[in-house]
Amino acid sequence: MLIENEHFDADNALPSMLRDDVFRTSTFDGLEIEGVTFDGIIESCQFAICELYWMLFNCTLVAGVRFECCQFRSASFRGATFVECEFVECTFNGEKWGHTPFSQTSR
Repeated sequence: MLIENEHFDADNALPSMLRDDVFRTSTFDGLEIEGVTFDGIIESCQFAICELYWMLFNCTLVAGVRFECCQFRSASFRGATFVECEFVECTFNGEKWGHTPFSQTSR
């Protein structure tokens, strides 16, 4: 399912089934997401102050996305492709990354 120009926060929750969805030009603010598998596309979106616990981004295409002050605890990115993404002040399993741009495709 294509989801465009949406704003997700504590008052406007994500759909319960996300597996193969496409998110385009949407924002995700202050969300706590646990144990979700996502294999779709995230394009031109912004994540701010999100806590992603056991989030599986396996085979996900993530393009032009900015993650700011997000926590990735036990998240998996196996097979994911990142194109022109930024991770600003994000934490991965307790390890903080300052400002990490992904200007080329990386796996």
